Amino acid sequence: MVGLSYYKFLNTTRRLLLLYLGVCLLMDLSSRALHGLFENNLILFSISGLIDLLIFSKLYHQFSKRKYLIGLMALLGSMYILIEFIYLDVNQRTSFQPYAKVVASFFIVSMALNYFFEQINKEQKIARLDLYLNSFVLCFFALELILLLPTNFLINGDHNIIFAFWFLRILFLLLFYSGLTFLIWKNGKNQKQLRYG
Repeated sequence: MVGLSYYKFLNTTRRLLLLYLGVCLLMDLSSRALHGLFENNLILFSISGLIDLLIFSKLYHQFSKRKYLIGLMALLGSMYILIEFIYLDVNQRTSFQPYAKVVASFFIVSMALNYFFEQINKEQKIARLDLYLNSFVLCFFALELILLLPTNFLINGDHNIIFAFWFLRILFLLLFYSGLTFLIWKNGKNQKQLRYG
């Protein structure tokens, strides 16, 4: 709601973040519907990795001077996820071990680090909101990468350990979404004040 109320005042980057949050909401609603209908929504886990990779590739493609590098990372990650998607058997829950989210997180972390290195080499002042955004993205996807690697091995393990991992992931998701919402609100508010005083 915050992003929609300020939509016409948002810059391109913040509109992309608003799109990301909207797609995440649709994925959440879809996962609930699929679970209710088929008691299996595992396919969306891989799809969400592809969506993360594509949206943040677009974001970093706007920021980066090395657009070819961002494009290459997006291409490699997307190819892996699509190949995994083709061979994935979501009906075999005990052998379900997708790495799409891990691969997407790895490439997004690489893009965020690339952005930091580019900014350091420029030796110019970084816009504070862009610095916050990159920091949020880097921290979240690095933690996501760390949490999701062992989850693929623990999926058939002790339920208490799995619950702890998923609880941490949900906590990180809430913090990440809150941070993105704050950045969207801050950008829209600042742009509105600049236009109307």
